[in-house]
Amino acid sequence: MTLNGYSAHHDPFQYFTSTADLTHADAFDPNMSYPQANRHQRDLSVFDAALAGTPVSGQVPTLPAISWVKAPQLEDGHPGYSGPALEDAFVGDLVTRLKASAYWKDTALVIAFDETGGWWDHVAPPDLGGPFATWTNDGLPNTSGGCQYPGMTPCAEAGFGPRMPVLVISRFAKRGFIDHDLLNTASLDRWVEWNHRLPALGVWGDRDVTAGNLTNAFIFGGEN
Repeated sequence: MTLNGYSAHHDPFQYFTSTADLTHADAFDPNMSYPQANRHQRDLSVFDAALAGTPVSGQVPTLPAISWVKAPQLEDGHPGYSGPALEDAFVGDLVTRLKASAYWKDTALVIAFDETGGWWDHVAPPDLGGPFATWTNDGLPNTSGGCQYPGMTPCAEAGFGPRMPVLVISRFAKRGFIDHDLLNTASLDRWVEWNHRLPALGVWGDRDVTAGNLTNAFIFGGEN
């Protein structure tokens, strides 16, 4: 389903029963402090209002400590209906508005890419072996690792996909620094767990426990 740029297929929180919001009843609610995990998904207009300090239904939205921002379908870089130029424009606009907001002084923006227009890196990913092996012996993608997405068939926990970039934009980010440590999407979870002193989720074969951290990208204790 696609509605005004929203694609349920690309909404990761909809794949978990604890966070799925099947009706999106809270999409335009400026209150983001509900304790229920399934009431935390908002339309981008509410996020934009929080950055600009603009009231929504009489209340200025206050961003939580962690926000996951997903581009509209046209600008998400997915091949076939988007592309790198549209994706870059969305990211550039987001950075501009974030830097102009009151949140910039203590915020880190981590930009993680998915398809990026279908342009892949030429370096093959390392094979983790076992249930997280990238390929089976017959050269087919490995699907033996099981699945933790409820209600999805087929589904598998396989190994790494093509190498993709991650950008860290912050007052505290090291300028011109390139981290050569092996990272994966679970590194974003590990960073949140480390920075906010949270216990590891321990899902997907403890990937957030074993994933590389993003700490090397930062210099804390003052503006860089």
